[in-house]
Amino acid sequence: ACLPEQQRARRRHDGMERSLLSARVRSERGPMNDEQKSMLIAAGMDVDAALKRFMNNAGLLLKHARRFPDEGTWGRLLAALDAGDAEGGFAAAHTLKGITANLSLTALHDVTDAMTEDLRAGNVEAARGRLSEATAAYDAVCSALRQI
Repeated sequence: ACLPEQQRARRRHDGMERSLLSARVRSERGPMNDEQKSMLIAAGMDVDAALKRFMNNAGLLLKHARRFPDEGTWGRLLAALDAGDAEGGFAAAHTLKGITANLSLTALHDVTDAMTEDLRAGNVEAARGRLSEATAAYDAVCSALRQI
Protein backbone atom coordinates (compact mmCIF):
# COMPACT_ATOMS: atom_id res chain seq x y z
CA ALA A 1 0.00 0.00 0.00
CA CYS A 2 1.29 3.44 -0.94
CA LEU A 3 1.43 6.14 1.62
CA PRO A 4 -0.11 9.51 0.69
CA GLU A 5 3.35 11.09 0.24
CA GLN A 6 4.42 8.24 -2.02
CA GLN A 7 1.25 8.65 -4.08
CA ARG A 8 1.92 12.36 -4.54
CA ALA A 9 5.53 11.66 -5.55
CA ARG A 10 4.38 9.03 -8.07
CA ARG A 11 1.87 11.47 -9.60
CA ARG A 12 4.54 14.17 -9.92
CA HIS A 13 6.88 11.65 -11.56
CA ASP A 14 4.16 10.44 -13.95
CA GLY A 15 3.35 14.04 -14.87
CA MET A 16 7.02 14.78 -15.61
CA GLU A 17 7.26 11.68 -17.80
CA ARG A 18 4.23 12.79 -19.80
CA SER A 19 5.72 16.29 -20.20
CA LEU A 20 9.05 14.89 -21.39
CA LEU A 21 7.35 12.53 -23.83
CA SER A 22 5.24 15.37 -25.18
CA ALA A 23 8.32 17.57 -25.66
CA ARG A 24 10.15 14.74 -27.42
CA VAL A 25 7.28 14.17 -29.84
CA ARG A 26 6.98 17.91 -30.56
CA SER A 27 10.68 18.19 -31.33
CA GLU A 28 10.66 15.17 -33.62
CA ARG A 29 7.78 16.68 -35.56
CA GLY A 30 9.47 20.09 -35.52
CA PRO A 31 8.96 22.69 -38.19
CA MET A 32 11.87 21.59 -40.42
CA ASN A 33 10.67 19.77 -43.51
CA ASP A 34 12.77 17.78 -45.98
CA GLU A 35 13.01 20.68 -48.45
CA GLN A 36 14.32 23.03 -45.76
CA LYS A 37 16.79 20.42 -44.57
CA SER A 38 18.06 19.93 -48.13
CA MET A 39 18.47 23.69 -48.59
CA LEU A 40 20.48 23.97 -45.38
CA ILE A 41 22.68 21.03 -46.30
CA ALA A 42 23.33 22.56 -49.73
CA ALA A 43 24.26 25.84 -48.01
CA GLY A 44 26.90 24.10 -45.89
CA MET A 45 25.08 23.19 -42.66
CA ASP A 46 25.60 19.79 -41.08
CA VAL A 47 21.95 19.54 -40.10
CA ASP A 48 22.27 16.29 -38.17
CA ALA A 49 25.10 17.67 -36.04
CA ALA A 50 23.19 20.91 -35.49
CA LEU A 51 20.09 19.02 -34.41
CA LYS A 52 22.16 17.02 -31.91
CA ARG A 53 23.56 20.25 -30.52
CA PHE A 54 20.00 21.61 -30.18
CA MET A 55 18.71 18.46 -28.46
CA ASN A 56 16.95 17.29 -31.65
CA ASN A 57 14.66 20.30 -31.38
CA ALA A 58 14.31 21.55 -34.96
CA GLY A 59 12.23 24.51 -33.85
CA LEU A 60 14.96 25.71 -31.51
CA LEU A 61 17.62 25.22 -34.18
CA LEU A 62 15.64 27.18 -36.76
CA LYS A 63 14.86 29.93 -34.26
CA HIS A 64 18.56 30.55 -33.69
CA ALA A 65 19.69 29.89 -37.26
CA ARG A 66 17.18 32.38 -38.69
CA ARG A 67 18.80 35.12 -36.58
CA PHE A 68 22.18 34.57 -38.22
CA PRO A 69 21.72 36.74 -41.36
CA ASP A 70 20.87 39.79 -39.23
CA GLU A 71 23.67 39.22 -36.73
CA GLY A 72 26.23 42.00 -37.19
CA THR A 73 29.54 40.15 -36.92
CA TRP A 74 29.96 39.69 -40.69
CA GLY A 75 29.78 43.46 -41.21
CA ARG A 76 32.32 44.04 -38.44
CA LEU A 77 34.68 41.55 -40.07
CA LEU A 78 34.40 43.25 -43.45
CA ALA A 79 34.93 46.69 -41.93
CA ALA A 80 38.01 45.53 -40.04
CA LEU A 81 39.51 43.94 -43.16
CA ASP A 82 38.82 47.10 -45.17
CA ALA A 83 40.57 49.17 -42.50
CA GLY A 84 43.51 46.77 -42.20
CA ASP A 85 42.60 46.24 -38.52
CA ALA A 86 44.01 42.84 -37.57
CA GLU A 87 42.85 43.05 -33.95
CA GLY A 88 39.27 44.02 -34.82
CA GLY A 89 39.23 41.49 -37.64
CA PHE A 90 40.45 38.79 -35.29
CA ALA A 91 37.69 39.56 -32.77
CA ALA A 92 35.00 39.47 -35.47
CA ALA A 93 36.38 36.36 -37.19
CA HIS A 94 36.70 34.55 -33.86
CA THR A 95 33.11 35.43 -32.94
CA LEU A 96 31.88 34.32 -36.36
CA LYS A 97 33.85 31.09 -36.03
CA GLY A 98 32.07 30.37 -32.74
CA ILE A 99 28.61 31.15 -34.08
CA THR A 100 29.13 29.02 -37.16
CA ALA A 101 30.43 26.14 -35.03
CA ASN A 102 27.36 26.28 -32.79
CA LEU A 103 25.05 26.26 -35.81
CA SER A 104 27.14 23.58 -37.58
CA LEU A 105 27.62 25.84 -40.61
CA THR A 106 30.67 23.83 -41.57
CA ALA A 107 31.58 25.47 -44.88
CA LEU A 108 31.56 28.96 -43.38
CA HIS A 109 33.15 27.75 -40.15
CA ASP A 110 36.12 26.25 -41.97
CA VAL A 111 36.99 29.48 -43.76
CA THR A 112 36.38 31.70 -40.71
CA ASP A 113 38.60 29.38 -38.68
CA ALA A 114 41.42 29.92 -41.18
CA MET A 115 40.76 33.68 -41.21
CA THR A 116 40.87 33.72 -37.42
CA GLU A 117 44.31 32.15 -37.44
CA ASP A 118 45.53 34.55 -40.14
CA LEU A 119 44.36 37.51 -38.12
CA ARG A 120 45.68 36.09 -34.85
CA ALA A 121 49.09 36.22 -36.55
CA GLY A 122 48.38 39.80 -37.74
CA ASN A 123 48.22 38.75 -41.40
CA VAL A 124 45.37 40.87 -42.77
CA GLU A 125 46.37 40.17 -46.39
CA ALA A 126 46.04 36.40 -45.93
CA ALA A 127 42.60 36.90 -44.37
CA ARG A 128 41.61 39.15 -47.27
CA GLY A 129 42.74 36.39 -49.63
CA ARG A 130 40.10 34.10 -48.11
CA LEU A 131 37.36 36.69 -48.37
CA SER A 132 35.87 35.50 -51.68
CA GLU A 133 35.48 31.96 -50.30
CA ALA A 134 34.03 33.32 -47.05
CA THR A 135 31.62 35.61 -48.91
CA ALA A 136 30.36 32.77 -51.08
CA ALA A 137 29.76 30.57 -48.03
CA TYR A 138 28.15 33.43 -46.09
CA ASP A 139 25.85 34.36 -48.96
CA ALA A 140 24.78 30.73 -49.46
CA VAL A 141 23.95 30.32 -45.78
CA CYS A 142 22.07 33.62 -45.53
CA SER A 143 20.12 32.94 -48.71
CA ALA A 144 19.01 29.53 -47.44
CA LEU A 145 18.13 30.85 -43.99
CA ARG A 146 16.03 33.66 -45.44
CA GLN A 147 14.06 31.16 -47.53
CA ILE A 148 13.14 28.78 -44.73
